[in-house]
Amino acid sequence: MKRNSEVIILAAALLLLIPFLLVFNKSSRIQKAADRGEVWAQYELGSLYERGAGGFEEDIAAALSWYRKAADQGDVDAQFAVGTLYDRGGGTPQDFQEAVKWYSKAAETGMPEAQFNLAIIYYSGKGGIPQDYAKAEEYYLAAAEQGDSDAQYNLALMYEEGKGVGQDLEQAVKWYREAADSGDSDASYNMGLMYEAGKGVEQNLVEAAAWFRKSAERGDAQSQFDLAALYFRGDGVEQDYDRAMMLYKRAADQGLSDAMLNLGTMYEQGLGVRRDYRTAREWYRRAAAEADLVAAQNNLAWFYATCPDPEFRDGRLAVEHAQMAAGEMPDDPVTKDTLAAALACDGQFEKAVEVQKEAISLAEAEMIEGGEGLQARAERFRGRLKLYQAGEAFVAADADSSS
Repeated sequence: MKRNSEVIILAAALLLLIPFLLVFNKSSRIQKAADRGEVWAQYELGSLYERGAGGFEEDIAAALSWYRKAADQGDVDAQFAVGTLYDRGGGTPQDFQEAVKWYSKAAETGMPEAQFNLAIIYYSGKGGIPQDYAKAEEYYLAAAEQGDSDAQYNLALMYEEGKGVGQDLEQAVKWYREAADSGDSDASYNMGLMYEAGKGVEQNLVEAAAWFRKSAERGDAQSQFDLAALYFRGDGVEQDYDRAMMLYKRAADQGLSDAMLNLGTMYEQGLGVRRDYRTAREWYRRAAAEADLVAAQNNLAWFYATCPDPEFRDGRLAVEHAQMAAGEMPDDPVTKDTLAAALACDGQFEKAVEVQKEAISLAEAEMIEGGEGLQARAERFRGRLKLYQAGEAFVAADADSSS
């Protein structure tokens, strides 16, 4: 029994050694082939050093050396690898001149990855390489025509913005569509924006919703937000507050503060859900804490200042958040109006009157420039001024909780 146990232990040890011996044998063969100048082996050895695999410790300098040997013999993958190491730096000095040199060699053979990386460098003008939008367009186009979705998206963005090229919205739509059809969520979202605004295509909110939905289903928070807004308004889809709320929540769960803000509004005003001031306050708080948004601070201040339920009114907090919003946008009539309401809620009526007069002046200036609803807004502001002059705070009605 003892002898059998020793045999079993020895056999187990040999089994454990087999994978190591196989890797060692393969690595040894690669090393010998690379030393003989065989291109495939030089590239593979460079890869092993770069990854720290096959029994080799990670050594970027050694990886670069072996990649260079293969690249000098015309190996396209090695040329791209050399370009990447110089582009990225880390373990070897970053050198964009060398990166462009080696990417260019690979790009000349039609390698889309190299063409894309060249376009990135020329678009931004890195490390002494002059910014060259024409070359960026050339290389993006070369890669895009081979189906590289990132290149298709970036090319579309260039055409949409007209940055370094003549603006061409139809070409932008064409390449966004190509990238979106390859599964690019950002491109699907931008297709939705193009249809929503009628840029490069005839405006079509049904199509906009369809494109937003594709991206939203892949988890894109901004697409979820924009699709929710369409359901909220009933644009291109049947109005559906339940769907709007579901999509806003998905976007909010990913940290999108605008979605949190809109959820607060829906709960505060009872849109598609039972009015719930406590939940509204929580969403407003989350929005304000998530991002330094003027709208988030302003809505939270308005809520604290004017909530119909006195349990949730808090003049001190209202003033604190209103001052943050008004400080960021001092010439905005809405933030001034909110600050005045907050001051009145806090019992500071003299200051409230002063600030409300500023809000009215700003609102009247905007009326001169034109715009729907501005006359009605100015009238609301004047009505609140009369309250403050009488020593009364403004409290929103349950049916209308907005400024």
